[in-house]
Amino acid sequence: MNRTPIKVLLALFATVGLVVSAWLTVEHFRFLADPEHEAICDISETVSCRAVTTSPWSEVPTAWLGLDLPLPISTLGVGFFAAALALVLLGWAREERFGRRASALLVTMAVPAVLGDVVLAWAMVFQIGAYCVFCITLYGCNLGLLVLAWMDRGGSPLGAIADTLRDLARPGPAWGAALVFVVVSSGVHVAYSRQAGELQSSSIATFLGDVDEALKSAKPVAVERGEHALGTPGAPFTLVEYADFECPHCRMVAPEMERLVERYRQHVYFVFRHYPLDQACNPFMQRPLHKSACLAAKATECAERDGKFWEMHRQLFAVDSAEYSEEMVLGYAEKLGIDRYGLYQCLQDESVTEMVRKQVESGKDLGVRSTPTVFLNGVQLGGGSAPLQAELIIRDQLKKKGVALPPPVAPLAAEVR
Repeated sequence: MNRTPIKVLLALFATVGLVVSAWLTVEHFRFLADPEHEAICDISETVSCRAVTTSPWSEVPTAWLGLDLPLPISTLGVGFFAAALALVLLGWAREERFGRRASALLVTMAVPAVLGDVVLAWAMVFQIGAYCVFCITLYGCNLGLLVLAWMDRGGSPLGAIADTLRDLARPGPAWGAALVFVVVSSGVHVAYSRQAGELQSSSIATFLGDVDEALKSAKPVAVERGEHALGTPGAPFTLVEYADFECPHCRMVAPEMERLVERYRQHVYFVFRHYPLDQACNPFMQRPLHKSACLAAKATECAERDGKFWEMHRQLFAVDSAEYSEEMVLGYAEKLGIDRYGLYQCLQDESVTEMVRKQVESGKDLGVRSTPTVFLNGVQLGGGSAPLQAELIIRDQLKKKGVALPPPVAPLAAEVR
């Protein structure tokens, strides 16, 4: 049997995986270093490399190793695909001696990789609520390696794993692959950590300089009494967020905003406003997008009648489901101790819809086009990176006034100290 086509495809999958992993590693550190960076695959709220590669699911904690920056999973991918490519080339060049052993090792490597991809794909869909095109490409590369290496070796995957375990007892392809994986992964992490540190400092300095000038001329967003707010009224920093309960980035930002307010409570006043991307209450939507966002917004307004706006707010953002139903919302009401029938009647009240619509109109007047949109003392911040940007600005301004700074919420904010 001519195995050259299989070898070519194996080399192709390994090479593509190597290149994509390296690119994702670069982007991961650029996201960490530059609060305003956007990648070419940040297409929409649901197709966003930033949302996925900056989530906790994209990295391995390294604080226990004494490292400042976490280890991106893509860095491990660079080492993995480099080792896979080395095995493919070794098995191709020395077919008689190493071909079968290299293929067995590729199967052994690809099985846990594919299983890990299943977990990460689940997290992407149900935890993050956004999709990374390049991450999905890597899943395909791992699956391709598994299938092709299995075809190249023949037999069962369990037999391949057994062969690999025996191969570990003596120097050979397994030892070489492990060495390549460790050297490449650690080398890439060290190299890009250094670059990220340099880029991080310069990017933050430039960002804060630009914001400092913008704050001098910005007109603060007018806030009325009775709005949904946390923190200290009259605080030097007023944050106003326009958000949508179906928006993946809003779901990620919500707990970060609350942690920010808790840490800087005496300095911050945070106001939440609705901007559902739903034609049912947003007259500026040209097409359907988030079809239950207005229902969710109204549910929080109805919960406010029982003094439980923030409880419903947290409950809705904690849900993995991309959409809400009336039955779901009523179930949450019962869970929070809100009268189910009372909330149902409130949801039918047109005045509640009008209340949400007025908040949408106020956002439109301020230039809101997507969610989340956050204003700090009138200066508009980025979407998913708004909590980090806000903390950097707050710490910078407090530092200039000689105010003692508390420990930062975001590790990157420690740059201002």
